Amino acid sequence: PQELGRGDVAFIDHRGINLAFSTKRDRLIEIRYPDDRSLMQYLKKYRLGIIGGVWLIGSIGFVLLLRGIYRARRPKG
Repeated sequence: PQELGRGDVAFIDHRGINLAFSTKRDRLIEIRYPDDRSLMQYLKKYRLGIIGGVWLIGSIGFVLLLRGIYRARRPKG
């Protein structure tokens, strides 16, 4: 008889234990598929575009701020 050292369920073939796993644990391993991406993976992938977008928004905001200051200082009438 073979000893199940890695779990309580095993698939046995002519060479011995082929696959053993536990039914008592919630997860023994976690399988991640290529389509299952996290937020950090998207941020790493589109890092340059995000930096460019933030730079563009910041530049537009700065120009609008200077425009408002210029209009406030302009003499009225």
